[in-house]
Amino acid sequence: MDETWESLFIKQAKELKHSDKFIKVCLDYARNLHAHNLPVIFDLAHLAQYLTISPEKLKYAIDNSVRLYKSFELKKASNKGTRKINAPFPSLKVIQQWININILCSDKNIISFCHAFMPQDMLGKRNILSNASPHAGCLWLLNMDLKNFFPTISYPQVYLYFYQLGYINEVATALAQLCCRDYRLPQGAPSSPMLANHVALEMDKEI
Repeated sequence: MDETWESLFIKQAKELKHSDKFIKVCLDYARNLHAHNLPVIFDLAHLAQYLTISPEKLKYAIDNSVRLYKSFELKKASNKGTRKINAPFPSLKVIQQWININILCSDKNIISFCHAFMPQDMLGKRNILSNASPHAGCLWLLNMDLKNFFPTISYPQVYLYFYQLGYINEVATALAQLCCRDYRLPQGAPSSPMLANHVALEMDKEI
């Protein structure tokens, strides 16, 4: 009979002389994340393995994330002013893309009214057409743009999102730091759109 990830984990943990209590805590933590189709991340060294980088490079990205951006102004489509873009350097962008694909897009707890920046497997159900169809035939349509929306989402909100997914404090802190700049969501990071969708869930419901 094939060994499961649980049996393999228990076997290796016992070889390393970990206590039964420690093993149970780790298994409960992992099972909760598995149940929500999320990657199990025990600590920063484990996260570095997922990202296929050294723990030292990961720590540098966490501690110096504010420096790993190129900032510039971009004209708005309406030609009314500019939008400040903070584009992450390739080393940080790759990390944010991994977080976006493996965590943010794996969390399907997205309100049905939300249609933007959907994961690939939801594009057929939520797209520009599905966004417009409920309004077909209406006499009035109100189109709003929330000013500086991404930067209004703060680091504590992002941290709380990752923590409530089930990640321990160390991991939730690291993920939030990797996705934020100056304690805010940066306009230009690949992880910002889906994080905004998740964090603004209650606001979407009220609107």
